[in-house]
Amino acid sequence: MTAYRTSLKSIANNTEIDVIGTACNPSSMQPALQNHATPFKVETGGRAGQKIAFSASGEAKLPSGEAAPANSQM
Repeated sequence: MTAYRTSLKSIANNTEIDVIGTACNPSSMQPALQNHATPFKVETGGRAGQKIAFSASGEAKLPSGEAAPANSQM
């Protein structure tokens, strides 16, 4: 078994990083998840224990006090 190390330099020098970043960006997933019937339960971070309903509308209050779209991970 070969162990691989990923360094910040190798990421920064990757010519495909913009393509990868765009493909993995949560906002690019939003259309696919919109109106999904099953809420997503957040396991870690500031929203740990909360559920995100991708079919929701309006605004949600973030732990920082800021408002964000209710169905967004922003």
